[in-house]
Amino acid sequence: MEVIVVMWIIFSIVVGFLGNDRKIGFTGALLLALFLSPLVGAVVALSSQRIDPKTVLSPERVKLINSGMKKYNEKNYEGAIQDFQEIVMQPPAPNSHFYLARLYSLLKKRDEAYKHLSKAIEQGFEDFHLITSSSDLAFLRDQADFKEFAMNGYKFTSSKTESDDVISKLEKLGKLKKDGILTEKEFEEQKKKLLNN
Repeated sequence: MEVIVVMWIIFSIVVGFLGNDRKIGFTGALLLALFLSPLVGAVVALSSQRIDPKTVLSPERVKLINSGMKKYNEKNYEGAIQDFQEIVMQPPAPNSHFYLARLYSLLKKRDEAYKHLSKAIEQGFEDFHLITSSSDLAFLRDQADFKEFAMNGYKFTSSKTESDDVISKLEKLGKLKKDGILTEKEFEEQKKKLLNN
Protein backbone atom coordinates (compact mmCIF):
# COMPACT_ATOMS: atom_id res chain seq x y z
CA MET A 1 0.00 0.00 0.00
CA GLU A 2 2.85 2.36 0.86
CA VAL A 3 4.43 1.81 -2.56
CA ILE A 4 1.17 2.78 -4.31
CA VAL A 5 0.89 6.00 -2.28
CA VAL A 6 4.52 6.93 -3.00
CA MET A 7 4.09 6.19 -6.73
CA TRP A 8 0.82 8.23 -6.76
CA ILE A 9 2.63 11.21 -5.25
CA ILE A 10 5.62 10.91 -7.61
CA PHE A 11 3.37 10.71 -10.69
CA SER A 12 1.32 13.65 -9.37
CA ILE A 13 4.47 15.77 -9.07
CA VAL A 14 5.44 14.84 -12.65
CA VAL A 15 1.95 15.89 -13.78
CA GLY A 16 2.44 19.18 -11.89
CA PHE A 17 5.50 19.86 -14.04
CA LEU A 18 3.43 19.13 -17.17
CA GLY A 19 1.14 22.00 -16.17
CA ASN A 20 3.99 24.36 -15.34
CA ASP A 21 4.02 26.22 -18.68
CA ARG A 22 0.26 26.01 -19.16
CA LYS A 23 -2.69 28.02 -17.85
CA ILE A 24 -3.54 25.34 -15.28
CA GLY A 25 -0.14 25.89 -13.65
CA PHE A 26 1.97 23.54 -11.54
CA THR A 27 -0.30 23.72 -8.48
CA GLY A 28 -3.53 23.15 -10.39
CA ALA A 29 -2.16 20.12 -12.24
CA LEU A 30 -0.62 18.71 -9.05
CA LEU A 31 -3.85 19.02 -7.07
CA LEU A 32 -5.90 17.41 -9.85
CA ALA A 33 -3.44 14.53 -10.03
CA LEU A 34 -3.38 14.06 -6.25
CA PHE A 35 -7.13 14.19 -5.64
CA LEU A 36 -8.51 12.62 -8.84
CA SER A 37 -5.69 10.62 -10.41
CA PRO A 38 -2.37 11.27 -12.13
CA LEU A 39 -3.95 10.15 -15.43
CA VAL A 40 -6.82 12.68 -15.17
CA GLY A 41 -4.36 15.37 -14.07
CA ALA A 42 -2.10 14.62 -17.06
CA VAL A 43 -4.98 14.75 -19.55
CA VAL A 44 -6.27 18.06 -18.15
CA ALA A 45 -2.76 19.56 -17.93
CA LEU A 46 -1.92 18.62 -21.51
CA SER A 47 -5.23 19.98 -22.80
CA SER A 48 -4.75 23.26 -20.94
CA GLN A 49 -3.64 26.18 -23.13
CA ARG A 50 0.08 26.94 -23.22
CA ILE A 51 1.24 30.24 -21.77
CA ASP A 52 2.94 32.51 -24.29
CA PRO A 53 6.34 33.35 -22.71
CA LYS A 54 6.04 36.87 -24.15
CA THR A 55 3.07 37.54 -21.86
CA VAL A 56 4.92 36.59 -18.67
CA LEU A 57 5.95 39.81 -16.97
CA SER A 58 9.43 40.27 -15.58
CA PRO A 59 9.74 41.61 -12.00
CA GLU A 60 11.20 44.84 -13.45
CA ARG A 61 8.14 45.29 -15.70
CA VAL A 62 5.73 44.57 -12.83
CA LYS A 63 7.54 47.19 -10.73
CA LEU A 64 7.20 49.77 -13.52
CA ILE A 65 3.50 48.96 -13.99
CA ASN A 66 2.84 49.34 -10.26
CA SER A 67 4.80 52.59 -10.17
CA GLY A 68 2.98 53.94 -13.24
CA MET A 69 -0.43 53.00 -11.81
CA LYS A 70 0.41 54.63 -8.47
CA LYS A 71 1.45 57.86 -10.19
CA TYR A 72 -1.66 57.71 -12.41
CA ASN A 73 -3.88 57.38 -9.32
CA GLU A 74 -2.04 60.29 -7.69
CA LYS A 75 -2.65 62.34 -10.87
CA ASN A 76 1.09 62.56 -11.49
CA TYR A 77 0.50 62.05 -15.20
CA GLU A 78 3.98 63.05 -16.40
CA GLY A 79 5.58 60.60 -13.96
CA ALA A 80 3.19 57.83 -15.02
CA ILE A 81 4.04 58.52 -18.67
CA GLN A 82 7.75 58.00 -17.96
CA ASP A 83 7.06 54.60 -16.37
CA PHE A 84 4.74 53.41 -19.15
CA GLN A 85 7.15 54.70 -21.83
CA GLU A 86 9.80 52.46 -20.28
CA ILE A 87 7.45 49.46 -20.52
CA VAL A 88 6.49 49.98 -24.17
CA MET A 89 10.13 49.95 -25.23
CA GLN A 90 9.95 46.15 -25.04
CA PRO A 91 6.79 45.16 -26.91
CA PRO A 92 4.22 43.78 -26.80
CA ALA A 93 2.65 46.07 -24.22
CA PRO A 94 -0.95 46.73 -25.35
CA ASN A 95 -2.25 47.71 -21.90
CA SER A 96 0.64 50.10 -21.33
CA HIS A 97 0.01 51.73 -24.71
CA PHE A 98 -3.64 52.07 -23.71
CA TYR A 99 -2.66 53.79 -20.45
CA LEU A 100 -0.37 56.12 -22.38
CA ALA A 101 -3.28 56.99 -24.68
CA ARG A 102 -5.40 57.80 -21.62
CA LEU A 103 -2.63 59.87 -20.01
CA TYR A 104 -1.92 61.85 -23.17
CA SER A 105 -5.64 62.43 -23.65
CA LEU A 106 -5.87 63.78 -20.09
CA LEU A 107 -2.97 66.11 -20.90
CA LYS A 108 -4.72 67.08 -24.18
CA LYS A 109 -1.81 65.81 -26.30
CA ARG A 110 -3.84 64.62 -29.27
CA ASP A 111 -1.18 63.07 -31.53
CA GLU A 112 0.47 61.07 -28.76
CA ALA A 113 -2.92 59.83 -27.51
CA TYR A 114 -3.94 58.71 -31.01
CA LYS A 115 -0.60 57.03 -31.58
CA HIS A 116 -0.68 54.99 -28.38
CA LEU A 117 -4.31 54.00 -28.80
CA SER A 118 -3.47 52.75 -32.29
CA LYS A 119 -0.43 50.84 -30.94
CA ALA A 120 -2.56 49.28 -28.18
CA ILE A 121 -5.03 47.90 -30.74
CA GLU A 122 -2.22 46.79 -33.04
CA GLN A 123 -0.64 44.81 -30.18
CA GLY A 124 -3.89 43.10 -29.15
CA PHE A 125 -5.89 45.42 -26.87
CA GLU A 126 -9.54 44.40 -27.30
CA ASP A 127 -11.60 46.23 -24.66
CA PHE A 128 -13.40 48.49 -27.13
CA HIS A 129 -16.10 49.27 -24.56
CA LEU A 130 -13.43 50.87 -22.36
CA ILE A 131 -12.26 52.98 -25.31
CA THR A 132 -15.78 54.34 -25.78
CA SER A 133 -16.55 54.76 -22.07
CA SER A 134 -13.32 55.82 -20.32
CA SER A 135 -13.60 59.40 -19.10
CA ASP A 136 -9.82 59.70 -19.56
CA LEU A 137 -10.33 59.43 -23.33
CA ALA A 138 -13.12 62.05 -23.48
CA PHE A 139 -10.76 64.64 -24.98
CA LEU A 140 -9.71 62.22 -27.71
CA ARG A 141 -13.27 61.13 -28.49
CA ASP A 142 -14.24 64.83 -28.86
CA GLN A 143 -11.76 65.26 -31.72
CA ALA A 144 -13.40 65.80 -35.12
CA ASP A 145 -11.46 62.95 -36.70
CA PHE A 146 -11.98 60.38 -33.91
CA LYS A 147 -14.93 58.71 -35.63
CA GLU A 148 -12.90 58.25 -38.82
CA PHE A 149 -9.98 56.94 -36.73
CA ALA A 150 -12.24 54.39 -34.99
CA MET A 151 -13.97 53.33 -38.23
CA ASN A 152 -10.55 52.69 -39.76
CA GLY A 153 -9.65 50.14 -37.06
CA TYR A 154 -8.09 52.80 -34.80
CA LYS A 155 -5.55 53.76 -37.43
CA PHE A 156 -4.92 56.80 -39.56
CA THR A 157 -4.40 56.36 -43.26
CA SER A 158 -2.05 59.35 -43.34
CA SER A 159 1.69 59.12 -42.87
CA LYS A 160 3.33 58.54 -39.52
CA THR A 161 3.30 61.38 -37.01
CA GLU A 162 6.44 62.64 -35.35
CA SER A 163 5.51 60.84 -32.12
CA ASP A 164 5.23 57.54 -34.05
CA ASP A 165 8.83 57.99 -35.06
CA VAL A 166 9.95 58.63 -31.46
CA ILE A 167 8.13 55.53 -30.18
CA SER A 168 9.60 53.42 -32.95
CA LYS A 169 13.08 54.65 -32.04
CA LEU A 170 12.44 53.98 -28.32
CA GLU A 171 11.33 50.43 -29.11
CA LYS A 172 14.49 49.88 -31.18
CA LEU A 173 16.64 51.19 -28.31
CA GLY A 174 14.85 48.83 -25.91
CA LYS A 175 15.61 45.89 -28.21
CA LEU A 176 19.27 46.91 -28.50
CA LYS A 177 19.50 47.05 -24.69
CA LYS A 178 17.74 43.70 -24.33
CA ASP A 179 20.09 42.12 -26.89
CA GLY A 180 23.11 43.45 -24.96
CA ILE A 181 24.26 45.79 -27.73
CA LEU A 182 23.71 48.89 -25.58
CA THR A 183 24.78 49.19 -21.94
CA GLU A 184 22.32 50.56 -19.38
CA LYS A 185 24.17 53.90 -19.40
CA GLU A 186 24.18 54.19 -23.21
CA PHE A 187 20.52 53.23 -23.29
CA GLU A 188 19.58 55.92 -20.74
CA GLU A 189 21.60 58.57 -22.62
CA GLN A 190 19.95 57.76 -25.96
CA LYS A 191 16.50 57.63 -24.37
CA LYS A 192 16.96 61.07 -22.78
CA LYS A 193 18.06 62.52 -26.12
CA LEU A 194 14.99 61.14 -27.87
CA LEU A 195 12.54 62.26 -25.19
CA ASN A 196 14.06 65.73 -24.92
CA ASN A 197 13.74 66.29 -28.68
